[in-house]
Amino acid sequence: MALIVVDMGRRIATPQKKDNRSSIKVHATKSSSGIDQYNDFSENDPQAQQNNAAQTLAKQHSAAEANRQDPYSIQKQRQAEKEPSQVSLLADIMSKNVITLSPTATVADAWQLFQQYGFQSIPIIDEDNTVLAMLAERAILRGPGIQENINPKNIMTFAAQRVFCFSSDTDIRQATRTLYEYDLDALPIISDQHELLGIVTRTDIIKTVSHYGPLELWA
Repeated sequence: MALIVVDMGRRIATPQKKDNRSSIKVHATKSSSGIDQYNDFSENDPQAQQNNAAQTLAKQHSAAEANRQDPYSIQKQRQAEKEPSQVSLLADIMSKNVITLSPTATVADAWQLFQQYGFQSIPIIDEDNTVLAMLAERAILRGPGIQENINPKNIMTFAAQRVFCFSSDTDIRQATRTLYEYDLDALPIISDQHELLGIVTRTDIIKTVSHYGPLELWA
């Protein structure tokens, strides 16, 4: 299980993004006779084996000379040979102590939490800890206008009831792609029973990338 989309606590079909990238067909080509003659060595031909050994020594000598001229080449080679870093799962970076809202809360209640914690999105859950909706700070700021007092209004008026959620065993690349494609601030992490387990924000992923060293995290 990876991406889960819920609407007022009910699971709905997961959207599929169309890949608009055109595929390029590549046809194999046969090597020329000029190349084949150098690769057609016989194991029983002493002269061919001697030529091979000479070419290998020449390449090693050239590489050693290049290393002496460029002191960073050895470091680059070691960096290239290093094993890729392990890709983190959402379970490793999610926040488990999630600040949530009740569906009966008002805009004033939500705004107080936004100001207190600096969040951009807050999950709305029911008494069974099931995600019903997500309230974004920008949804409140795009409200009907300053001429109307929206503080007493119910938050469900401004909340997005179609919520993109993930399971905790998803790698961060999938979550990052969803955050980017759908312009989201945060993703709730839920269990198989759709109970809220945690939350992952854009900030969590940025911190992960900046602290994991080599960008082979994304390889």
